[in-house]
Amino acid sequence: MKLPTCASCQHSFTYGEAMRYQFSRRKCPACKQKQFITKSSFVTAGIPSALIVFVLLPIIQIFWGPSFMEYFLVVIGLFVFLTLFLPFLYVFSEKQEPIP
Repeated sequence: MKLPTCASCQHSFTYGEAMRYQFSRRKCPACKQKQFITKSSFVTAGIPSALIVFVLLPIIQIFWGPSFMEYFLVVIGLFVFLTLFLPFLYVFSEKQEPIP
């Protein structure tokens, strides 16, 4: 797995820069051009989220039957894991693509 690169100057984002992209800064630190997540990487990043919410969590609830606190901790753990994993799925573009 590799981290994203700037669509303008091909600067390879560090993990920290890619993480910051999720929450605030949307510009390349090298050339200062605004970067947008491509439609395909938006969908690719959404697939693990959808699988966790619509498949994994109901399976955990049905077969494990955890208490509310256990279930809450599992949800928080999966959220943290997914948040830490998402920067590896990003691909940047110079143009904003419409996302359905």
